[in-house]
Amino acid sequence: MVRDLKAAKKPYSAPSFQVLDANAAKAELEASEASNDENARQMLSVLNQPRAGKPSPPPSPLRSSLP
Repeated sequence: MVRDLKAAKKPYSAPSFQVLDANAAKAELEASEASNDENARQMLSVLNQPRAGKPSPPPSPLRSSLP
C-alpha cells in the first residue's frame, strides 16, 4: 500500500468516556436498548448478583498523562 506523504493527517482526538459506579452502569444498561445485546445481558447479570455487603470500589483516579 502506497501512502501519500503529502496528505494531511487528521489531528489526534482522545477517546471520551464516562466513569460510572455499578448502580449507574446498571441503570444505564437497563434504560438503553441494549437488552438484545449478549454482552449487555451478561454485564447486567453480573451487576444483579449480590455483593455480600461489599460497597462498590471508588473509581480509579484519572491519570493526567501516560508515563
